[in-house]
Amino acid sequence: MSDITDLKSDVTDTAASAAKTETAGTSRRRRTGTGLQAMLLPELQTLASSLGISGTARMRKG
Repeated sequence: MSDITDLKSDVTDTAASAAKTETAGTSRRRRTGTGLQAMLLPELQTLASSLGISGTARMRKG
């Protein structure tokens, strides 16, 4: 029974810290979607360069 209680308290702690982050006034972009759509441009550039794709500095997400 304590495992379930611990799990619930972890979720509550995570939700509380997320709420603090949102109220702190950060201007971070929220990720929406899945797959490549959810990735930010620097992450896409890193992925492309790891796959051997050249010209990643000129990439634009669009």
